[in-house]
Amino acid sequence: MAAHPGTHVHTADNAVPPLNDDLAGLLDDLAGFHHGLDLIADGVRALAVDRLTIQQTQTVVTMLAGSTDPAGQQIDVAALIAALVARLLNADENPALRTLPTDTQDQARTAGADFADHDAYITPRTDIAKTVYDLNPL
Repeated sequence: MAAHPGTHVHTADNAVPPLNDDLAGLLDDLAGFHHGLDLIADGVRALAVDRLTIQQTQTVVTMLAGSTDPAGQQIDVAALIAALVARLLNADENPALRTLPTDTQDQARTAGADFADHDAYITPRTDIAKTVYDLNPL
């Protein structure tokens, strides 16, 4: 049976295709460093191979990187990762850094804060949010 125009059926019975080489490679490269990273990778893998509806796709992509909240108040995984990086690079919140020289601690803290700030104010979430909105079939 032929697909209706515009349905873009790419695989037999519209099956979810296997991971592409880029995503599979990233998941493989990040495996085994820490159980927390393995859990994140497992979540990414689960999302990548799940058969999602359009509405689920909209929700998942929005929660990954499409928050429309004001800069610095985004609620998505990109903001979560940025906040985690800032925490891990802050000696006040990560005791492992407290044995480093003060200037190194300050440099790490600044880099983490800059990363979180960059994510909050520069990441093009509006492009993602618009794309997600456009997925909604009329």
